[in-house]
Amino acid sequence: MLKINNSHREIRARIYILITLCTLAIICLFIGYAHLTLNQNKRYHELAINNFQKNKQTRPIRGTIFDRNHRPLADNKIVYHAYLRVTDDISQQTIARIEDLITIDEQSLSILSSGEPIKSKILLKKDLSQNELAALGIHQHDIPGLIIEEELIRTYPYGHYLSHVVGTSQTLEKNVSNHSDSKDFYFSVLKGMTGIEKTFDTHLAGIGGWEHITKTATGEIQSKVDIISPSQGKNIKITIDAELQKAIYELAKDYNGSIIVTDVESGEILAALSLPSFDPNQLMFTHKKSGNQFFNRITHGLYPPASTVKPLIALEALNQKIITEDTEIDDPGFYETPNKAHRYNDWQKHGHGIVNIQKAIAVSCDTFFYHIAQKMGPYNLFHSMQNFGLGQATGVELPNEKRGLIPTPNWKSMKKQRWFLGDSIITGIGQGATSVTPLQLAQATLLLAKRGNAKQIHLTKALSDDTAWTEFQARDYPPIEYKTKHWDLIARALEDVIKFGTGHRFHNNPYRAAGKTGTAQVVNISNQNDKNLKSQDHSLFIGYAPSNSPKVSIVVILEHNPYAAKLASDIISLYFENFIDDVQKTVDNS
Repeated sequence: MLKINNSHREIRARIYILITLCTLAIICLFIGYAHLTLNQNKRYHELAINNFQKNKQTRPIRGTIFDRNHRPLADNKIVYHAYLRVTDDISQQTIARIEDLITIDEQSLSILSSGEPIKSKILLKKDLSQNELAALGIHQHDIPGLIIEEELIRTYPYGHYLSHVVGTSQTLEKNVSNHSDSKDFYFSVLKGMTGIEKTFDTHLAGIGGWEHITKTATGEIQSKVDIISPSQGKNIKITIDAELQKAIYELAKDYNGSIIVTDVESGEILAALSLPSFDPNQLMFTHKKSGNQFFNRITHGLYPPASTVKPLIALEALNQKIITEDTEIDDPGFYETPNKAHRYNDWQKHGHGIVNIQKAIAVSCDTFFYHIAQKMGPYNLFHSMQNFGLGQATGVELPNEKRGLIPTPNWKSMKKQRWFLGDSIITGIGQGATSVTPLQLAQATLLLAKRGNAKQIHLTKALSDDTAWTEFQARDYPPIEYKTKHWDLIARALEDVIKFGTGHRFHNNPYRAAGKTGTAQVVNISNQNDKNLKSQDHSLFIGYAPSNSPKVSIVVILEHNPYAAKLASDIISLYFENFIDDVQKTVDNS
């Protein structure tokens, strides 16, 4: 009998172990296969379907924003983008062929040339021109993986001319996965971010719909079926005259500041500029300037109103009989407090001599208003400016409007500080902590022009529903009641500002006007430097024309520049010569 040695037994045992392990592995594979095919079949079947079928929210067409003459200011436009779907190998021959037809985005070209891994598709170029779209369309079947997709975008025909008023919008996208039923839902919303776009976002937005999308294995859209059709957004017409705005911008584009032109009768804002500006058709990070142009001075610019508050304070002082039409002082060029502890200088070093209220406004005599402020006290000063809307939001249809500040003892006590006579004195000439927005000055100017009975300034002209336009009904501003003779006196003083006073840069305007200048000191006089623009004062001008029958009012604030009155004069001439027909010229400004 053959005897098996130990080495044979060892080999035999190993074979048995190997056979056993293989058998177990095969059994495990069958169990796993059975689990996948029997228990998980439904789940993976749905996942496979969802690789080719999606439910996607369809974006509604956003409503159009028009100017007062029905010119589109914010509209919708279909653009086309070129993509290249990733295949196993993207040949250099394919890339060269595409480059013959369009200029590929530099970043995409570098990725394609580097051989870096690409997920699914890469953008070749956004917003194809008609020629590029035609060229790619002709050769699309010859270029493997080339995809052309359309997109509805927001466009702003007047660009930087109206960016701060019309505002901007942004596409917000979200992919929400519901893992319980393995379905993906894609949300795409065009949302107003600033300006009218934000204020009236709900009105403009419309209601999104849903569509069912079927794609091929290569990712190309095979079919789209509406589940729920989107509802188009509604339109809005604003009070701005786009061509007037554009013309004013061309006059003022080299300045920093703000300009507001208002229709006196209706309170409609005809033009509103914040300078510098930006082009909302371009993404913000593409601008080469600093972020300064994105700051909306119309609603957020806080400036000392300076001497523009003097007519408002004068009216209240006359009303309370703190002064009369005949009150006079001898201005030596400064004012000393009763205890002689402090001296406050007039802007004119040697003073203005004998001054009454009419002359004090015309020549902007600080000393006269130091006397008034000392007699009125802080709360009367506060009341005189608050009456005209300073230090409070106007309610105009732009988001996040600043309130500004008219200082009072209560305000200082909140800061754990005492109120001194000097606080009243500098508040009386619109300096110190006093700060207002250009919009507030526009409302105050309108009230001066209409002698206390004016509309609230506003930007809404009309709103559309599904069938028609509804005209906006402006609200009356709370009336300011002063005696007629006092309104007459201030009106004459404001005309004198132009004729022989501080508004001399307005003097040669052929249209009879009334106004008030202001110089907002931004640094101590001793620190001002002709070579350092930022150390120079701001200049302000508020006014209306024609002064005997006001039709338009204007506010101009120029930062670190003295020519607000000159620019206001140019704008008034521009308006009457090109945008209105029934105003007679007069040279009675001498």
